[in-house]
Amino acid sequence: MSLTGSGPVSLGFRLATGNTNRHPELREVAGCPSVVDRQTDAVWLRIEPGPGLAVRARAPIEDTQDPRLEFDVVGELAVGQPRTVVLKLASPVAAGQRVETLAETDHDTARRDIIAYWEDWLAQGARFEVPETEVNHLFRANLWHALVLPRHRTDEQGVARTDLPYSNFAYGQYNADWPINQAVYVNYMIHGLRGHFAVAEAELAAMFHTQQRDDGRVGGYAEWGVYTPSLLYTVGQNYLLSDDRAAFDRLLPAALRALDWCEREIARGQDSPGAPGLIVAPLNDLTHEARAWAFPNAYFVAGLEVWGRALARHGHPRADSTLALAAKLRADVEKAFARASVKSPVVQLADGTWQNYVPCDAMTPRRLLDEWYPTDVDTGALHLSRLAAMDPRGWLTTALLHDHEDNLFLHQRGMANEPVYNQQATAYLLRDEPEAAIRAFYSMMACAFSHHQYSPLEHRWAWGQYFGPPSTDGAWFELYRNMLLNELHDPHTLFVGQAIPRAWLADGSRVAVERAPTYYGPVNLHIDSAASQGRLTARIEFLSDRRPGLLRIRLRHPERKALRAVTVNGEAWTGV
Repeated sequence: MSLTGSGPVSLGFRLATGNTNRHPELREVAGCPSVVDRQTDAVWLRIEPGPGLAVRARAPIEDTQDPRLEFDVVGELAVGQPRTVVLKLASPVAAGQRVETLAETDHDTARRDIIAYWEDWLAQGARFEVPETEVNHLFRANLWHALVLPRHRTDEQGVARTDLPYSNFAYGQYNADWPINQAVYVNYMIHGLRGHFAVAEAELAAMFHTQQRDDGRVGGYAEWGVYTPSLLYTVGQNYLLSDDRAAFDRLLPAALRALDWCEREIARGQDSPGAPGLIVAPLNDLTHEARAWAFPNAYFVAGLEVWGRALARHGHPRADSTLALAAKLRADVEKAFARASVKSPVVQLADGTWQNYVPCDAMTPRRLLDEWYPTDVDTGALHLSRLAAMDPRGWLTTALLHDHEDNLFLHQRGMANEPVYNQQATAYLLRDEPEAAIRAFYSMMACAFSHHQYSPLEHRWAWGQYFGPPSTDGAWFELYRNMLLNELHDPHTLFVGQAIPRAWLADGSRVAVERAPTYYGPVNLHIDSAASQGRLTARIEFLSDRRPGLLRIRLRHPERKALRAVTVNGEAWTGV
């Protein structure tokens, strides 16, 4: 921290901890004022005031329920003589010889090394750059958020372990209590879609190791019904993106055990008296009752379909039966929720009209007014559309989107209290409604991250301790990536530019994507705008020998002008 100016200066600092078993106090350690934990003598913070500055303690605060410490850095400033103060925050706390290491650490050298370390991680994966600074900043930050959270330790048996907490600030800090959030929203949506496949594989292996039960089921906090199929979904997606057979083979035994369990659950559902053909399982940590919830059924369909396609690429003999099972379950799911919707009371929309209601539980044809938020919104029936477990363009999806926009998202400008789920955005892409998807993209930027540090949030309003989950970053990046290029509409089709904001293609602008993983290998994409001259140019380079059956390109003119002519590889193209 550099201080300039003239006259006296006094900077106040407060350090607090939520751990009531720890109490900070100011001491001299290794010749320097430091904040020390009274119980363990470990150094939390080392304060190094430069010449002309000193540290002055304030009166101790005796509050066992809110342990905190306050101090000031004081001195005299003179014109042309900048003063500096260096704060070294130890992570983890420094004890023993590590105090000397902290003291010897040079600020400028450490800063340079840290920047190089994180920049190197960015350089290893895909690069996305658009003519909007905030989007580019958030793209950089969300990879770092995912990498900083895992914790590596040696367990009681001396075995190396990786812990994957949902957040550094809440919930359990050991093992992987939330497999769907870590697997789908981090290991696929960040590491998979950005090309950090080795990180994803290591974390998926850690989840299987700590959370898979003897019967093949993947457990976790509150035993959500989606945990097991979500692991199949993630391993399958990352294999389709990476084409790394060796990595897939390493995860295959655990994944096949998960597949066995899923097949047994589907077979058991055929005899379910309340919901024949559906999965009956717990929903989430707020709704424990095992019922025919849409959310688990959506992941069973999508997980089996993606896993079946991965097995087909692998040449595995269970590919056809897995795909057939996914198709049957999809038909059963759509039929059951259509029947439940017809039985449900209608709901009113903002314009005064009425429409059918699509329940979140096929066994309960009504809105669950006593617990509607976790059941209808966060993990509700719209996930069936997001994961294409029912027709995204069909009447059930239309009804769900109207209900969300007019009732469930009322006065919230298109986003839920837990924006990580953001299920409507992908539904809009699947319906090819780019303006609605772009609105969801900017709504998420506005409410899912802090506006200065780009820190991800779990909730928009209350419960401020639940911040820092990189799953929020993953949901945002998947949407961002799919707006620029995706395989959503057909696994054999690459769709480029489906929902690029028109402002990004203003005259002289460029959209650049490099080494983006796709089902057809890494892809480079550059779209350059010479709109004032009536020309938009897209250059697409496939970096492997895989190719899509169909390449679709959409160029959204900044002034909404229609295409008049198209040239592909230097020749006129008529398939517009």
